[in-house]
Amino acid sequence: MKNIRFDVDGSPRCWKCGSKGFTQKRTFRSKVLGLGVGSLITKKKMKCQVCGEYNDPGKGAPYDGPASRKYRKKEEAEQEERGIA
Repeated sequence: MKNIRFDVDGSPRCWKCGSKGFTQKRTFRSKVLGLGVGSLITKKKMKCQVCGEYNDPGKGAPYDGPASRKYRKKEEAEQEERGIA
């Protein structure tokens, strides 16, 4: 699990794909280790709705593009389409 990234506008982005869509969920591991009330105490993680990766909302890093090659190519194509690059 990697730390969440923040873009120039301060919006949170997924470290793997660069998406802005998240849901808050507990990981399967925290549910199993907690067993009962302990699992409710564990901190929720931000799960990306596009790639399904969990992002740790703790210390955020600056966003410098998606880590995955697949999503990097997709983002470059979208930027060329918009005329940003």
